[in-house]
Order: sequence, then structure tokens, then C-alpha cells
Amino acid sequence: DALFSQIAAFVAAADQIEWIWTKDIVDAVWEARRARRMRDQVLELGRSRAMKRVVENLLQDKRATTEFNKDVSKVVSSWMGPGGEAKMAEFLAQYGLDPSAIAAETFLNRAQVYEQADRMAANADKRRDGLLREIERRRAWRAQHFRDAANIVDAEAEDVTAERPRSGSLQISDKSPNDKRTKARD
Repeated sequence: DALFSQIAAFVAAADQIEWIWTKDIVDAVWEARRARRMRDQVLELGRSRAMKRVVENLLQDKRATTEFNKDVSKVVSSWMGPGGEAKMAEFLAQYGLDPSAIAAETFLNRAQVYEQADRMAANADKRRDGLLREIERRRAWRAQHFRDAANIVDAEAEDVTAERPRSGSLQISDKSPNDKRTKARD
């Protein structure tokens, strides 16, 4: 999918372990997105219940009437249709409130579920960040490992160079180490 392709291009996995981590990063990103979407839907789903509670509290003086529940339902249902936000604002203004009172009531009723979904998203983000840091650490370790190996090779090359004769002339022998005739004569 597109998200995996984008993240894989960004990570540029160097080996199988980094590919596994890349898939885990994508999974964490999806999990965080789902948790945030759920968190937002939790508030939206609780909105109509919050509207009803606010209206019930505001119309408390009419609670004794037999028409109380119908009155509450009528007010809330009028907010659901076209121009509902304006009707809600107008009704709430009569009591010195604005539509943020509905949002506050929604949050109060759904805070626990909202916070749980928010924690799920945060945990997924932490897991994603941890995997990215682990890839970075592993790459830094490998780079240091290669630098150390290069330093060893350079040091050995210097030792070999130091052992060569400094006279500037090459000493060539006509004896071959594999030549049986030469070995037999010596």
C-alpha cells in the first residue's frame, strides 16, 4: 500500500531486520491513526447524549410535567436537522451558554474512553519512534564497526609496508620456492 511504500522509501531498509522493523513502523502508524479516529468518533457518538443531558439540566424546572421527555426530545431533534447548530446556539444563549457547553458535557461523559484511545495512539507513536531510533542506533553501530575494520586494515597495511627493505632495489632470486631442482641442490 502507499503508506508502506512511503515509509519504506524513507527508511531504506539495509537488511531483513530493518525490513521487519519497517513493517512494524507501518503497523504502529496505522494503529495510531485508528486510535485517533476512534478517539474522535467517541466524542461524536456521545454528542447526542450530551445534548439531551444539557437540555434536561436547563429545563429542570419543567421536569415535573408529563411533557418533559417530549420537550427534551423535541429540542434535541431540532438540533439534528438543517440549521441545527444555529438553533442550538440560540437555545443555549437563553441560558447564558454557547455550543461549547455541549462539547464539555460530551467530554465529561466520554473522558475515560477518550483518554484510553489517546493513550493507545500515544503508545503506537512511542513504538514507532523507538523502532526508528533502533534502526538509527543499529546503523551507527554498523558504521562504527566498518570504521574499526578499516582502521585495522590500515594498521596492518602500515605494518607490511614497514617490513619491506628500504634500499629501493628489489632482490630477485632465480630460485622458485616450488622448484624441486633448486630445493634438491640446496
